[in-house]
Amino acid sequence: MFLANSKRTKGLQMTGIGGVTCSWHNMWRTNGIGDLQVGERQCNMDFILLATLIGFPLLWLVISYDIACQYARHFYKRMSVMPQKMRLQLAESDIWWKVPNFHLPAHKPKCHSAYSFHWTRGAGMMHGEGVEQNWSFSNGAAGPTRLMGPGSRQATLEDIFGFHNYDRLLAMHRVLPKRLAVNLKEATQHKASFDAFTKGLEEVRPQDVAEWREWVKRWDSKQHEDGKESSFELQEEVATLHEIQYRIAREEFICTDDGVEIEQEHTQGAFLTMGLEIEETQRRLTVDVRALKDPSASQKLAFTKRCTALLKRIHKFRQIQRIYTGDKV
Repeated sequence: MFLANSKRTKGLQMTGIGGVTCSWHNMWRTNGIGDLQVGERQCNMDFILLATLIGFPLLWLVISYDIACQYARHFYKRMSVMPQKMRLQLAESDIWWKVPNFHLPAHKPKCHSAYSFHWTRGAGMMHGEGVEQNWSFSNGAAGPTRLMGPGSRQATLEDIFGFHNYDRLLAMHRVLPKRLAVNLKEATQHKASFDAFTKGLEEVRPQDVAEWREWVKRWDSKQHEDGKESSFELQEEVATLHEIQYRIAREEFICTDDGVEIEQEHTQGAFLTMGLEIEETQRRLTVDVRALKDPSASQKLAFTKRCTALLKRIHKFRQIQRIYTGDKV
C-alpha cells in the first residue's frame, strides 16, 4: 500500500481521482469527484465525501468503502477540523460503515458480520460495489487525460461522468420494471416461507425465538467493530480432534458402573476414531496414486505396502464393528 501510494508522484499535480457514488443507482454524486495527490489519503477522501453531502438533510447514512473498518476510525475527529458547512449533523450511531461484498472476504473474520451488507437492516440486496463498477466505465480516460492541462482534464472527466449518469438514467425504465416484477413475486414466496418457518419455531421453542429477536434488535441498534456480539454468526470455538477424543474418553470413564476406568482394547470412542482415520488414509492414498500417472517400481512398492497396511486396518475395523453394530451391517 505504501509503495502504491508513493511511487512516481514527484512533480505531479495529482496522481488520480477519488469519487463517491450512490450505491442504490450507481450514479456519480454531485461534487463527488476530487483529485488525489498521494494515493487515497484520508484527508482527500474526507473532503470528497463531505463535499457531496453539503445541503442534504440526512436522518441515516450508510457508507460503503473497501477499507471502511480502518477509515471509520477517528472520522468525527477529522471532520471537526472541516468548515462548519461540511460537517454532518448526524450522531455517530446514525452512520453505518460497510464494506462491499466482493472486498469483505479479504478482511479479517471479525469484520465479516460488523461490516456486511447482508446483515444490515434496510440494505436489501445492495452489494456496495457500485463505485468499483463505475470506475470500469472511466478507466479508459486515464491515459488521454494524463497529458491534458487542468481545464481540459476537468472538462473531459465531467463529460465522461455526466454521460455515465445520463446512460444510467435512460436504462432505468428498462431495468426497474423487470426487477420490480421479480421482486414482487419472490417477496411473496419468501415471506410465506419465512412466516411458516417462524410459526413452527414459535410453537416448539417460543422462548428461544423471543431471545433471538431481542438479540437481533441489540445488534441492529448500533454500529459494531467486530462480530463478537453478532446474532448471525456462531460464537462457538471449533474443537480440535484431540479435544474431541479427550471428551469421548472422559465420557467413557464417567459411564463405567463403579467409577473406575476399565482397560479395554477397543472402546466406542476408539472404534469411531479408527473409522475416521481409515477414511483419511484412503483419501490420501487415492490422491497420491492419481498424482503419479507413470509410477516407478519403487513407488509401486510403496503404494502396495500402504494398501496392505490399509487392508489390515479395515479387517480389524470390521471385527470390532460386529461388537457395536452387529452382523447385519
